[in-house]
Amino acid sequence: MPNLPRIILQNILNVEEGIIVQQVNCKYQMGAGLAEEIASKWSIVREEYLAKPDWQLGDVQFVKVAPNLTVANVAGQKYYNRNFRQTNFEALSWGLAQVNTYATENDLSVYAPYGLGSGLAGGKTAAEKQQTWLIVQNILMSTIDLPIITLKPNSELVISGKPIPIEPSHIPTVAARGSGRRCHLTKTSRPTQIYDLLEGQLAIAQVGKLQTIVRIGVEYEITTSMLKDENYQRVWAEMEKADSQDLLTLKSDQLWGLFIEPLGNYINGRIVPFSPLDSIGEDVALLSA
Repeated sequence: MPNLPRIILQNILNVEEGIIVQQVNCKYQMGAGLAEEIASKWSIVREEYLAKPDWQLGDVQFVKVAPNLTVANVAGQKYYNRNFRQTNFEALSWGLAQVNTYATENDLSVYAPYGLGSGLAGGKTAAEKQQTWLIVQNILMSTIDLPIITLKPNSELVISGKPIPIEPSHIPTVAARGSGRRCHLTKTSRPTQIYDLLEGQLAIAQVGKLQTIVRIGVEYEITTSMLKDENYQRVWAEMEKADSQDLLTLKSDQLWGLFIEPLGNYINGRIVPFSPLDSIGEDVALLSA
């Protein structure tokens, strides 16, 4: 997904090797949210956090919890009041840069929870938390070489905008789900305007009664010269698992592409792993709009 970190459907507590990043405050409070879960599983993380003198914004503490697994306590917030955003973007950036250096020196992957810094510390309202998360995603990309975001299966999600319709004719009978980016196409209007979406948000892609969660990526205009470009035709065909000639049949005064990344099925307000027989996310969605 261009300009966005990789997302995997996995509980971050089940990561077995690498660096797990969590945001902590400077007031020695670790009793809610993911921090509480991490402390419950690895008590040494809380012990080391409480033992460190004089926490300051931007500080990072690396706590080894297994031979090949380390938890990084990143002081990205000073206080822990929930009435307004506590995440300090500058401090979080500074801390994550230190994590990246440690990861590079020790050849480790970096895992961050979905919504890092935007849960309890992200703001008072859902809109504030979502805006915080959009900013944090950009911070992750600018500070960590190859960040991996873990999204816990069966978790409730904040869904943005309107559902993106997928034409039934574009669904193959059997296909692997969630494998990389796809491109949603619209005619005459920008897809982000049609569906009221921003890059980095989660939305619903829908065909009939089936729904899947996709992350919104980069939007771009597909020009006449791009349609004629053999390299673009090849990349598009590989991404969509389609014949490049299908691209040449698209005719419109304006044609827009929107990268979308299938993540999982959306059932009863929760995200669940794809079934092997599901296949919405595997194909291009063409909508005349």
